[in-house]
Amino acid sequence: MKLANVGDVGKYKLKPQIVRPAGLVESPEGDLVLKLYAMAEPEILASEYFQKWTFVDARDFLKEEMRNGEIWPRLGLGFAILAKDTLNVAGWDTEFPIVLINQIYRFGPQGPLKTATLMDPKEIGSFCVWELGIVYHERNAWMEYLGSPRTEADKRKYLESFIEGSLDQTRM
Repeated sequence: MKLANVGDVGKYKLKPQIVRPAGLVESPEGDLVLKLYAMAEPEILASEYFQKWTFVDARDFLKEEMRNGEIWPRLGLGFAILAKDTLNVAGWDTEFPIVLINQIYRFGPQGPLKTATLMDPKEIGSFCVWELGIVYHERNAWMEYLGSPRTEADKRKYLESFIEGSLDQTRM
């Protein structure tokens, strides 16, 4: 095994991320509800500019993409993760409800979401290591929902279950 030839990430520095729930976003037709998260380095997440993205731009962008049919409702439940330069939208599949299907939008770190471009997960990947902490939480909440009678109360319980705080390895 030639380990000298693999795993070289260059000058990349791992920067801790935190996550904060940003509420629910419902499609105009009422056939999709996404749990919205904001995720970033602590100083970025606390900034006024990022707060604006979380509460205004992200919601408006998601609703517009839903209205235009760009984000499919699938089972009608899922989540979205807003980071400093991406918006990752994940929905539970209709045919295979244990499968998570995601769409990734990329935008400039200082640019508005309306400039976002839909990326191909085959080229950019599905989730970054930090987003996987959120995905882990969502997986557990979804499995609890799937094991429930799936009443309206169970749906609400799923939608009210958010992760918040540090996304370091000790949370998983």
